[in-house]
Amino acid sequence: MKWLWKYANDDKHQLWRKVIKAKYKEENRWKTNEVFSPYGVNLWRSIRALWDDFKIKTKVKVRNGEKTSFWGDDWHEMGILRNIYPDIHNLMLNQQRTIAGM
Repeated sequence: MKWLWKYANDDKHQLWRKVIKAKYKEENRWKTNEVFSPYGVNLWRSIRALWDDFKIKTKVKVRNGEKTSFWGDDWHEMGILRNIYPDIHNLMLNQQRTIAGM
């Protein structure tokens, strides 16, 4: 699970992160799109496949809010706000804002 955390928190300009992002495209800051191709790096496909199991067992610690997605991270006691208030989320112009940016 270390790699999942490392992907989200390492400097976005590091070469390994750029290669993963270019190959699989990002779904959001925390993860890439799911890997369906039978070809490619088995390690990353396995890491990405574990994401959903890992995510449901975690909560995001906000701290200064600069890395915490207001709508997409599970930081609030009610859960992920995008899922709780989908109509409001769809009206937002910048759905990728962090808590610090709100």
